Amino acid sequence: MPSVALAKEGRPEFGAISTLRRLTARLTLAGMSPLEEIEVRAQGLPPSQRARLAASLLASLPPVLSDEDEGLAVARQRDAELDRDPALQCSAAEFRRAVSAARDR
Repeated sequence: MPSVALAKEGRPEFGAISTLRRLTARLTLAGMSPLEEIEVRAQGLPPSQRARLAASLLASLPPVLSDEDEGLAVARQRDAELDRDPALQCSAAEFRRAVSAARDR
């Protein structure tokens, strides 16, 4: 059964969100920002609790990068470009080298 706490507004909070609020309320590690302390404390949780916390935090975020068609339009466009100009194609190894080179810049 998930733990339940009451938020300042009087609404119940469950599990990871309640844990996160308790962590932010007890900032005791000297010289750390609240985010740094939360990260340190979260790393000390068992893997199952960290996973639950991560899922809860991810679910709380608004969709940042979402395509209505999940990127299919872009994939179809690139496929058509490759059909028109096969010289644009590269092997997986060439692609990895190009990505690595771009990251190193």
